[in-house]
Amino acid sequence: MSETTIVLEAFGGTQIRPVGKRCIKIYHNEEIFETEFIIVNQKVRPILGLSSLIELELLNNNVNTIKSNEDKNSIINKNVELFQGVGEFSEPLELHTQPGTRPVVRPPRRIPHAIKERLREKLESLVNLQIISKVEHPSSFPQKYFKNTMKELLETFQV
Repeated sequence: MSETTIVLEAFGGTQIRPVGKRCIKIYHNEEIFETEFIIVNQKVRPILGLSSLIELELLNNNVNTIKSNEDKNSIINKNVELFQGVGEFSEPLELHTQPGTRPVVRPPRRIPHAIKERLREKLESLVNLQIISKVEHPSSFPQKYFKNTMKELLETFQV
């Protein structure tokens, strides 16, 4: 094993400092490949980099690009049914939570002044398309929890 100055960064920004690196032979499809592994002193899943995946033919790096002399509008006009309206589920969607899950109500995020008008216009557009609906009061999911909690507090303290 040899030393390395590489610092790995995990999703979320966590930095992992390797203890070293080593060239290791990999046997795949009756062939031998040598690839460099970065060794860390943590309990993590081993991963292969992009170049190793391509060399081992586990990932094909060829991207098929469709080239056309047609412009965007002519393609849309030929496939009008694909570009109309808003996609919808054929049946109502049901979201299930685990039993005992408690709702979390967080304060609304501050919107930067520079984008407030564009955001307002986008939200109005989504309301008009019936993708979202405007709500002037808290939804029933957190309300149920807080009503029960307040009721329990009143009963406990006999207010």
